[in-house]
Amino acid sequence: MPNSQHVYEVRPRKDKRGFDLISDVLPFGRLWYLEVSDAIGYAEHPSRSHRAVIRVYDEASKVIETHEQAGDFKEWYDNIMQSPSAEEQSLTLVEDFVHELTDAIQSLSGKRPDTLRANYRLWSSKHLYHAAGGFTFLRRSQLVDASKFLVRPAIEMMIRLEAARQHPDLFYRIAHSEHLQDKHLLRIAGRQELQARSDKIWERFNDAFAKEFPTISIPNVDDRLTIEYLAEKAELKPFYDSHYRIYSRYTHGALHASTGNLDEATDPEDNRIIAICALVSLDNLVSLGAKSPTHDRLVQRLSAV
Repeated sequence: MPNSQHVYEVRPRKDKRGFDLISDVLPFGRLWYLEVSDAIGYAEHPSRSHRAVIRVYDEASKVIETHEQAGDFKEWYDNIMQSPSAEEQSLTLVEDFVHELTDAIQSLSGKRPDTLRANYRLWSSKHLYHAAGGFTFLRRSQLVDASKFLVRPAIEMMIRLEAARQHPDLFYRIAHSEHLQDKHLLRIAGRQELQARSDKIWERFNDAFAKEFPTISIPNVDDRLTIEYLAEKAELKPFYDSHYRIYSRYTHGALHASTGNLDEATDPEDNRIIAICALVSLDNLVSLGAKSPTHDRLVQRLSAV
């Protein structure tokens, strides 16, 4: 009986940051790669026991390459991917990102951002840095299950950071949404004096935003701001639909997550996702003036994971 065929598509991302490998056979539907060759290489390995076709598309959605294979050696691939060396290699990469982030943040010591959005990007990048550091600590402590709870917050912060970086109006809406949440919490706590202080802080933010972005109209803040919408505007919607939704099931204590039924799909992706979040953090820090001497080398290693 002939083996079933695996079909993959490699498409350039709209945000110009690499390529998406897309297939129904992937645990998350799609994966993000920096190089076409790495996406093709990944697709070829898990399809060794299946007939597979891999089509590479250009920005106009035209097929520019087609790769086919008969399929073999799946057991060899599974053993490699599940071996301690594969986990060690990807976890070491995350640790190296954390070390690079540490140095990058220290290189900004004494330099205060001179704009609202730059300040937000700095602190959001530090947030991702702490998430990556906590993740590696738990992983090295053999607390793999516990480490998964840090993946979803890291993805969410990455989405917010990229949305704010690309769209000033979304930066405003993010800030306004958090202001409303603060007011709600203070009202529940009965802290009226702090509510008045929060309103004054928001007024100052509002004025500063208008000065920083004089050509940007104050956006409509009546609509509820969702992570899904931010992901779409940041061109990270595929990542939201796959990775964010999957790891949210750990956060919310879904049955499949609690019983470990999702672990087989997420285990190979945990380290890689945190590394991607760390890269976004590092890129933002570099754009703010931080030093990162091993940035390009880390990107090359990430593309091979």
